[in-house]
Amino acid sequence: MAAITLVALACGGGPEVRSLTPRTALGGSSAVAKHVELRSFPERPPLAVVTRDGDPSAALAVTVHGPDDAAALAVLAEVVAARLEPIAGRVNVRVDRRSLLLDVAVDPATAPRVVRAVRESLETKLAGAVKPGDLGAIRPRIDARLAALPVENDAGAAKVRACLGQPGVTASKVLDPASRDGIARVEAARLDAFSRDRAAFAVVGPSAVVDAVESAIESSGVWPAGQARPATDPDGTVAAATAAATVPSGSTRLTVAVRTADPIAAVAGAERLGQSPSPLGARVLGDGFRVTRAAGVADPAGGGCLAVTLERRPGASDGELREEALANVLRDMVRETGTEIERGAGAVDLAERIARTEDARQAAELAAWWAQARPLEAAPSRPVAAALVEVSLDVSDAKRTSLQKTLEQALASAPPAIQAPRAAVRVESGQAQTWVLVANPCAAVEEVPHRWGLSALAAVASARAHARADTTASDVTVDAFVSSRGVGFLAHGSPREGETAAALAERVARSASASFFDEPARTDELLEAQETALFDVASRWSNNAPGLAALGASAMDRPALIEPFGPPSRLARFEAGELARRLHALAEGPVRIAVLAREDADAEGKAAEHEIARWVGGSSATACEAPPKLKPGRTETREARKGATVIHFLLPLEAGASSLERARVVAAIVAGPKGLLSRGAMSGPTVRAVARTVGTARSVQLLVSVAAPDENIAAVEAEVTELLKRLARGEVPDAEIARGIADEREAALARLSDPRERIALLFEGAPIAQPAPLKPADLKAWIAQQIKPDAAAIVVARPE
Repeated sequence: MAAITLVALACGGGPEVRSLTPRTALGGSSAVAKHVELRSFPERPPLAVVTRDGDPSAALAVTVHGPDDAAALAVLAEVVAARLEPIAGRVNVRVDRRSLLLDVAVDPATAPRVVRAVRESLETKLAGAVKPGDLGAIRPRIDARLAALPVENDAGAAKVRACLGQPGVTASKVLDPASRDGIARVEAARLDAFSRDRAAFAVVGPSAVVDAVESAIESSGVWPAGQARPATDPDGTVAAATAAATVPSGSTRLTVAVRTADPIAAVAGAERLGQSPSPLGARVLGDGFRVTRAAGVADPAGGGCLAVTLERRPGASDGELREEALANVLRDMVRETGTEIERGAGAVDLAERIARTEDARQAAELAAWWAQARPLEAAPSRPVAAALVEVSLDVSDAKRTSLQKTLEQALASAPPAIQAPRAAVRVESGQAQTWVLVANPCAAVEEVPHRWGLSALAAVASARAHARADTTASDVTVDAFVSSRGVGFLAHGSPREGETAAALAERVARSASASFFDEPARTDELLEAQETALFDVASRWSNNAPGLAALGASAMDRPALIEPFGPPSRLARFEAGELARRLHALAEGPVRIAVLAREDADAEGKAAEHEIARWVGGSSATACEAPPKLKPGRTETREARKGATVIHFLLPLEAGASSLERARVVAAIVAGPKGLLSRGAMSGPTVRAVARTVGTARSVQLLVSVAAPDENIAAVEAEVTELLKRLARGEVPDAEIARGIADEREAALARLSDPRERIALLFEGAPIAQPAPLKPADLKAWIAQQIKPDAAAIVVARPE
């Protein structure tokens, strides 16, 4: 498919006027893009036009595509610039490997003269105008430009530079402008470049200047046609290892350059690879690498090149970089560059980018360059143009040889497919949004006591940072998913105009996955996350969470199963870098995915799976360790706070989703709005009783908490203990059982109205539909079997 689609707008006399747009679907749809046009003339170079007022001066740019001889093109560029300076003043000159680009400020009077001077410079035989050894006033500029060209002594580095079109010369191609051979090479470059197929003009300015340039090109006469030339596809080894003075001792730099048929896909791919975070950056983070450069360029002969560079600094990861790890990183690079090329141009609107470039001369350069770009009819025969590893000068030749063999072997086989976790998908037709949850289900059971709350706070801080950095880019809302069932991110978004359901699922999944790798939270974001966590904890445990720290310390070796955030006193202990590292570890997996789709379970589920697999899930683990058992016993503690004394009863129950459902009914019976603890001696205004479930379906506990004046706490403890014994003996009136069942069914229905609850149940593998009504007799028998007061962990927390 064409990289620059030309849609005819007018025909008849004069030039053919076309919209300069990367794809018909993008089509210069914005108001500013409609001011960018490509005008073609019979047997003359094309002209890219940006008609606009307000710039201090109009700008005219010309790009010329020549042979693969950067030194000769550098001299030719200075010769052309010397002819333009008397007309237009300062000339900006840029030389790439196979092209030169010049731009000048113009007005209606000077613009036609610049066009004529460009043609005359390319048309006039150089040997007739310049004698060997006599380049006059421009000789110092030529010498300076030639001296700035890198001398390429390494084939691997040369291949990367060739793919990207960067100027450079081998030792055998250093040019002496004072020699006849040097002048002959420049003359050969001029002859090759003088062609309507290898030159393009661009003008940015008011209509008077545009009309003057257009008229000058029309009257410039016929330009010769150029011979077809293959796109850059350098020969030689595809893998190389070299020592570079710019690489510090102990560091490693790895570059992959890939040829693509679509030049705009190369630019769009580089933009995505260079974003922070990116899937590639996420996958190589564990080996200490980071993306330092991503570049996409168009080859004037057709197609483009996409290159990405990673660097690993000393101390970036544990120990010395193993060659096996280097090979895996290279495979990730090849896979990700290939994926980005397959994604194509995406939302890149070239016409709008040109129009929005504020500097007129820069806008003219960009327009001229892309007016000459064209796609290849077929994909390159060898997509990977180069894989280059650079190490410091103190690395031995033997080590570099070994590294090169490692790269060659890694490139010889196709990158293994990423094993995507299977998503649990539920189609909810007619809903306005798609929801994607990706989380580590083992976060709570893995979190040791001295890191209690780290995972939960890390997720909240990252979600805050993501919300601030991505308010408009993706149109996706990302929330922290914090639960004893897992820690991760829940993203949701609505479709854009014309967006398929699968594309929406991919976009939402991308935002959820990227949140594991956002930059560490700023101080203000961390403070906001701590405030959010404090509010969340207080909603479940009341202000200051009395007794929570003691309960976590005495009852269970993995206290995050009781409360993911931990006690408020711990929240300020964690630094931003520590939180970021914890998220990276969670992303290693295992991860679990849940999707509330809108149309097609298979297509939307696979789209989410594929995108998430690019980011997370490097661990081979598929299951979490077994949750620890509850430790029974009674603990008393005093806390630096004011208020009531609080007593907690935490009772273990059998595992399973059905057990969780029954435990919620018991909580309603014990401490619901009309629960047993709301009557009698505990019905006064100074006594507050709550009951709820904590843990997961694999570790279900019933928590009963009562706050009362300290002088009443002994009576409260005795009454709750007696109530639990009555439950264990089956001495619960049938009316209370029926009321608890009815209350819980109503509460469950309210919970299911929230898609967050539905996707959380889907994530855990629990049923989403309203469960069948429990039979009072069955529930009564289950309560008698499960409630064991002697197995409870009891904590009494008194204020100091």
